Amino acid sequence: MMLRAAIIGYGKMGRIRHEAMDRHGGFEVVVACDTVVDPEASIPMVTNPLAVYDYDPDVIVCSVPNMMIPDVVCTALARGKHVFSEKPPGRNSADVRLIGVAP
Repeated sequence: MMLRAAIIGYGKMGRIRHEAMDRHGGFEVVVACDTVVDPEASIPMVTNPLAVYDYDPDVIVCSVPNMMIPDVVCTALARGKHVFSEKPPGRNSADVRLIGVAP
């Protein structure tokens, strides 16, 4: 079974995660989101993190700056998505608690 993945934060680490998923073979990366669209990207790109849900992903890969992690992760969990977040879950204990109570 192939899992449909969206990457939010398509900088250096987002691209490394994309390459890792391609090597693994169990994922189809269907969209990436970043502040600037890369015209040479091999997949569709959006600039609004909520737009990735239009592509019906199963998995959200969160590769954003620490200040954005709680919002991205909590939104994905609330939408019933599997989430991979590579960094600490926030900047402080309040951020971490937000993720801990996300549905």
